[in-house]
Amino acid sequence: MDTIFTISFSVGLPKTSSTVCFNCHKKIQRSEIRVSKKKYDRQLYFHLPCYTPEHNLFILVSNLTIDLDENSGLIFENWLNSWNSHFLPPDPNISIAWNKTKSFEVPKCKRLRLLINVFEFLTYQDICCNLASVSKEFYEISWNNYLWGALFQRDFNKLCEGNECRKLYIDTFFNCCTRCGISSNKYIRCTLLKRIICKNCFESKSCELLDKNTIKRVYGINTKYLNLKYHIGNNGNRRLCYKFLVEAAVKERRGMIKNKVVQLLSDKYGSNHDMTKIVSSIDTNDMDQIRKTYYKITYHPKISNEIPYESYKMIYSAIRNGGLNFARLSKIYDLIKKDFP
Repeated sequence: MDTIFTISFSVGLPKTSSTVCFNCHKKIQRSEIRVSKKKYDRQLYFHLPCYTPEHNLFILVSNLTIDLDENSGLIFENWLNSWNSHFLPPDPNISIAWNKTKSFEVPKCKRLRLLINVFEFLTYQDICCNLASVSKEFYEISWNNYLWGALFQRDFNKLCEGNECRKLYIDTFFNCCTRCGISSNKYIRCTLLKRIICKNCFESKSCELLDKNTIKRVYGINTKYLNLKYHIGNNGNRRLCYKFLVEAAVKERRGMIKNKVVQLLSDKYGSNHDMTKIVSSIDTNDMDQIRKTYYKITYHPKISNEIPYESYKMIYSAIRNGGLNFARLSKIYDLIKKDFP
């Protein structure tokens, strides 16, 4: 059996001086030791000092083809000993076959658990229409009740009890409104979401289509912080999303930033600090204020004027904008020191 990596080449004195070193691009004289090695379909030549083996391994003399006289042999022997002094010789008792593939066996229960965890990231179309036809194992997993219970909780934010989670998921997906979750005979099949929306929800303002610029202008939050799937408008330039999906994503992002700020303030100042209590009382569902004038409508943060602290205003702005970085956090700490000396 052969080892995985070996170093082999030919070394000798050239019979002519027409060969050129691949490294330094100079001709190899007849009195100089020449190393020749075949790489793919090409024969490469090197001066002995110019040659560096491709692997950092111990070179066995048995793998070399040597044709040198006594003086040149001593020079090559010194070079070989110098190279091998940095490595350990291979163990003759250890050898690995080239045709042996590495694999690992997973118990059936662990493999099932692993595949279910992977399937939980996929859509029902991928599971039912694509993966179920791959193999018998995938087909059985596509009917797994635990998998469909996890998908039901992920997509509809509800717990599924019983042994018919797959049937309940499909019925809810095709027969219930995307926004309100109520089954209705009067519905519109949305081509963007590939689900139905009841007529009452579709005619409400919550089903308006908003582009990225409008989202940033109305909610003051950068769209890169929102995990939204946008759809291409009729003109091909605008990226649109339904308002109720935007509001849900904005609410989730603001709630996450608020909890993060509260945790940071609690760790630094304690949970009984005045600023920690003030930030904990912020309502992330009502942070936008609409101001109507004669010629336009503007949107502003709905900050309470009863709290005069500058640090509170900056924290409120950070939560509303959905962004908190190290520089802004440092400014917040400096303002808290001024507001609460």
